Amino acid sequence: MGQYILVLDQGISGSRAILVDSKGKIITSVECPLKPVFPKPGLVEYKPGDILKSQLNAIKTLFRKIGSKKKQISAIGITNQPSTIILWDKSTGKPVYNAIAYQDTRGADLCRERSVQRDMV
Repeated sequence: MGQYILVLDQGISGSRAILVDSKGKIITSVECPLKPVFPKPGLVEYKPGDILKSQLNAIKTLFRKIGSKKKQISAIGITNQPSTIILWDKSTGKPVYNAIAYQDTRGADLCRERSVQRDMV
């Protein structure tokens, strides 16, 4: 069994690939930048293809950095931004629209309207 864990972390500013040992110590890490899209004030999105490219680039860069240690990876852990969503087309597997980030405020008015009904939920 391998002695390392590959951790993939998708944050708001980039994708990170982290190599951790069996005791949780970070051996090394790589971060690749990711730029948000701001279609209108208050809207924060990410292009799904950019997320994938950034994450794959982080993994490839880490693998080059660690060399033969990649053969000793026994598990993968994945973290991501809270409440960021992407809708996928079931038949094609392609994203329907950009990822809507948790910082996006397009639903704020609806939330305020519904907050008066919170006792009913």
